[in-house]
Amino acid sequence: MGEPGEIELLAGEEALRPGQCARVGELEPDPGRLGYLVHQRLDVSGSFGVKNAEAVRGLLEDSKKVLAVFQGHHHTNDYSLIGNIHYCTLRSVVDGPFPDENGYAIVDLFKDGSIRIDGFRKQTDYHWSVS
Repeated sequence: MGEPGEIELLAGEEALRPGQCARVGELEPDPGRLGYLVHQRLDVSGSFGVKNAEAVRGLLEDSKKVLAVFQGHHHTNDYSLIGNIHYCTLRSVVDGPFPDENGYAIVDLFKDGSIRIDGFRKQTDYHWSVS
């Protein structure tokens, strides 16, 4: 597996690069917040993290729209809170003999901003309240 590269965020037809002014999809003022899905990790640096993770996190934080980032690549249960955004690294769905080394989850995003993750097999459960 290769080392993660950089992520290009799109606004309209233009790719956002670090240092550019971003509107993150020109979202309307808080009609609801969202979860962001990405394969490589945005909460770490090194071989499991996206090279421009800090710049991407800055765009997500500035949008004031992102409740959580669900990520993989590392195949471990991991969690961090950075800039009021939950970063949840999910266990791999297929990572060895079934069912012993696998996991999956059902994620519920509630209107009050709380999030519940019901993990199955090797995936950890989480519940995050509004902060």
